[in-house]
Amino acid sequence: MKRLLLFPLLVAVACHSAGSAPEPAASGLDVSLVDKAVRPQDDFFRHVNGGWLSKTEIPADKSSYGSFVELADKSEADIKAIVEEAANNPNAPAGSIVRQVGDFYVAFMNQKRADELGAAPLKPELARIDALKTTADFAREVGELSARGLTGPVGGFIEADAKDPNTPILYLVQAGTALPDRDYYLKTEAKFANIRAKYEEYLTKVLTLAGQPSPAADAKAVLGLETALARVQWTAVESRDSLKTFNKYPFAKLATEFPGFDWAGWAKPQGVDRVSELVVSQPSFFKAFAAMVPSTPLATWKSWLAAQYITTSAPYLGAPFVDANFEFFGKVLAGQQEQKPRVEARDRARQHEPRRRHGQALRRAAFPRGRESAHAADDRQSHRGVSPVDFEPGLDDTRHAQSRAREAVEAVDEDWLPREVGATTRRSWSRLTTSSATSSARRSSRTTTRCRSSANRSIAPNG
Repeated sequence: MKRLLLFPLLVAVACHSAGSAPEPAASGLDVSLVDKAVRPQDDFFRHVNGGWLSKTEIPADKSSYGSFVELADKSEADIKAIVEEAANNPNAPAGSIVRQVGDFYVAFMNQKRADELGAAPLKPELARIDALKTTADFAREVGELSARGLTGPVGGFIEADAKDPNTPILYLVQAGTALPDRDYYLKTEAKFANIRAKYEEYLTKVLTLAGQPSPAADAKAVLGLETALARVQWTAVESRDSLKTFNKYPFAKLATEFPGFDWAGWAKPQGVDRVSELVVSQPSFFKAFAAMVPSTPLATWKSWLAAQYITTSAPYLGAPFVDANFEFFGKVLAGQQEQKPRVEARDRARQHEPRRRHGQALRRAAFPRGRESAHAADDRQSHRGVSPVDFEPGLDDTRHAQSRAREAVEAVDEDWLPREVGATTRRSWSRLTTSSATSSARRSSRTTTRCRSSANRSIAPNG
């Protein structure tokens, strides 16, 4: 994925000890990263980034690289040290945060056990999906899975109301497709046709691994359904229109405005039924999707839901699932040449268990009591009185990563956290909107200091 690249700045922070005179501030610009052979008026990007680009290779286990990736790697290394210490602590009391973090890590890292289990961890949920009898059952099951952070036809996030910044509101966005954008389903160029063929192969493989009775037929049906959803999705350009995507509806009117889908059944497991109003970002998609529910065979929806569940679970299962997932999503789509080690997949798996446990362990290691800054104390105090919107699991403000990080760091005492509803409250929905143009717009809006991207290992600095 291409990203906007600005300045290759390495910020040099002038540090001084308490009581000593501050040292002169160093320049924040690393001129060694500039390519002086390129005139800025000819190619400003190459002028300011050329030096860095010429000597930086994308690691084989990554599809892009830049300063933010470097920071993320450092953060993950710090967290890895903390969880490994927890895993190797024989004196941690049963039920303690340290024991929970350590046990989670040890269990996940047991590749041999994961391989032995095979598809067994998927069976209970797949049986539930297979037992669905009506479209109302389907809506409720989609809601249940969304509450657990899994994919669905609808994604969402909580953010300040665009016309009332003091009020948080739920935004719903189009989703339901596994490929990055609707163009992957609709364009006829050879590269897109090849990706669709490989996606169908991937679906057939993981459905076979999961023991589904008709994997090839199900894979074809899933691709057909996702193509139909892609046809009614808004384009990336349309989804960036802040006026057209701000469409506020009372929750009670979803059933009449977008008939065909049991919105109440879908909403209840997540607490969305307790929302008075929300924003529907792409109304025509919601109307078309809702109409597709009763007009599409239930068996097709069940195959699609099973495929979504298997795909979401694949990185955390045995090697055959992990390898199949990497071959398509890593190699074919992202140009990544090598799999990340399982320990890094464990870092992603942390998203599927309460963040508080890792947050508490992190804060205790990094910020022992008595060392928090006045700013952190003020920030924590302000958090005590915050009562987030009363949503059940499945909702999260995917744009407020800094706030979530602050929650994790400060989460030593229960009363330091905003009030939660349920065990997995405020679960991120960013995973549910992989294909939505709104999600893409959010990602592309993040400014990266330096970055190299690869699609099949080609360097693709964005312009």
